[in-house]
Amino acid sequence: SIMGLLTSAVAAYYYLRLVVVMYMQPAPVAAGELPPPSAGIRAALLISCAATILLGVVPSLVLDIAVRAAGSIR
Repeated sequence: SIMGLLTSAVAAYYYLRLVVVMYMQPAPVAAGELPPPSAGIRAALLISCAATILLGVVPSLVLDIAVRAAGSIR
């Protein structure tokens, strides 16, 4: 109970700090002055988008592996 209260207080601090940084402080870079994304960031975005679309269209790819893994636990 006390541990839950402490972890809730820590979580609230971090979440509220995020809100303060996002909405209550001036932006460090003016709009329109952002550098173009690097090749690594573009690759990460492309891979994550492709994985999201693939798993949304054909979820059985991962679900079959999960079912086999769960069956081997017994």
